[in-house]
Amino acid sequence: DAELLSCFSGNGYIVNRLSNRPITSTEEEVRLWFQTRQPNSSLFHVGSDNRGLSIHILNGWPHIWLQLPDTERLQSEGRVDRQIIAARNSWSPESGVAGIIQLNLHVRPGRYESSRLDDNQWHELILIRQNK
Repeated sequence: DAELLSCFSGNGYIVNRLSNRPITSTEEEVRLWFQTRQPNSSLFHVGSDNRGLSIHILNGWPHIWLQLPDTERLQSEGRVDRQIIAARNSWSPESGVAGIIQLNLHVRPGRYESSRLDDNQWHELILIRQNK
């Protein structure tokens, strides 16, 4: 349950280089608090060019991009308080090969209950990965 607090004035980012070892956990959670006036920005990315997960703000709305090995590319965008993306992939803790990976994305509005994310209010983004 490590926490990291960082503030950026515009173009900053954090890089965390992880080893290429297999994922052995069955659940992970990432929480981000952010505020921005930018209608287009990147909030989170993990992976490489042709596979991974990205969460962006596009035209003020949340946008999710997911590409996993042996799955179709999934995209979801729009006005959401909660999105669930489920993808078939080949991973399981026993075999190192998969079942279903489910991603839950919760975007909570800021103090003024705006649905847009570029309103300069604080928003909380919670991403939960579960292997089922």
